[in-house]
Amino acid sequence: MFQVLYADGGNLPTVLKSFLTDEDHIFTGAHIENDVNQLRDNFGITISNPMDLQLVVPKAAPRYEYLGGPHPIFGVRRSSLEKIAKAVLCLPHLRKVAPDHDNWHSWYLSPSQVKYATADVYLSYGIAKQLEIKDGYRFEVVLSLRVIKHGAKTVVIPGMIPSGCAPPVLVTFADSDASEYDATTDCLKEPNEIPTRS
Repeated sequence: MFQVLYADGGNLPTVLKSFLTDEDHIFTGAHIENDVNQLRDNFGITISNPMDLQLVVPKAAPRYEYLGGPHPIFGVRRSSLEKIAKAVLCLPHLRKVAPDHDNWHSWYLSPSQVKYATADVYLSYGIAKQLEIKDGYRFEVVLSLRVIKHGAKTVVIPGMIPSGCAPPVLVTFADSDASEYDATTDCLKEPNEIPTRS
């Protein structure tokens, strides 16, 4: 576990940067878009392959569909990581310790905060592994760094899709024709070819 506030002058250790940006790594979690954006905006780190389990799991197998579905106000209902773990890992009595959510920027985390954070990581890994083993789910990875190197300014990651976009969607090539994009969503009107691998 590494607290970014310990990063000297906002510089994360090189080994951590390499790990987070490695194209062979898939990072899973629940509601991780904000974390991914903060690492990009505050530290210049583009996570190669983030996957939001709240959006991936309901589509992974028919028996998990109930974990997704439309929300009356927000459109997509997001099940908690705890609820997803109960279903995928068959842990009916799982209950994570609730930490103090207002104090994550403290220099010293409480034991309950450390337990909560490490449980999140362990459960996220376990869920992704079970989806692959038990359900035969294959995580399709958008090679975002390669696409950016080839001229893309922004890439929308599967599991983190703006309303109106279909994955995989590339948003705004440096030399792209503005007529190819929806003015409201900034998404391509037609999905384009993006290198993927399983």
